[in-house]
Amino acid sequence: RPLVRALPPSGARIIFASRLSAAGFLAPYRSLERLGFALDGATIDFTGPYPQEERVVLGVLYGAYDAGGISLERLQALERAGIVRTGELDVLCEGEAFPEIVLAYNPASYTAERKNFARCLPGVVDRAPRYLRQELAALGIACFYTPRADDINLIKRLRTMVPPPFVADHPDGAVSRR
Repeated sequence: RPLVRALPPSGARIIFASRLSAAGFLAPYRSLERLGFALDGATIDFTGPYPQEERVVLGVLYGAYDAGGISLERLQALERAGIVRTGELDVLCEGEAFPEIVLAYNPASYTAERKNFARCLPGVVDRAPRYLRQELAALGIACFYTPRADDINLIKRLRTMVPPPFVADHPDGAVSRR
């Protein structure tokens, strides 16, 4: 879910949490592309170490960046923590939901106990106490669910969806797509 104040038609400065994050990079980046924003001339930056999402939000709030991409769960957690006020940032678009964490196992090698755990995992977050759900959401974990056929196909395609390489062309480490 990219956060913006204003996105110029070219030469935008955009920050993402991590180039390894589906929710914090790939989904918002692809969403901006789908909306027709010219990202070829954009300066793309990644926050580095923790606290990643806080740096994205503060970078946009203080004008260092025109836009930033973070997950809805993290934005809501930052609002609950008082780091950003609800409505303080405009939402340009919401990206497609990409799986952030994939847990896979080989059922042939699992004991009955492990199979039972895997079967029960999707409902764990829903039954957890509120404080634990909030802590999990702060980590970007909203729920676990059994993947649908479309999810499995998306997971298989994720590698092909990564944007072309970014080239470091600024002394501070910011990168541009070329």
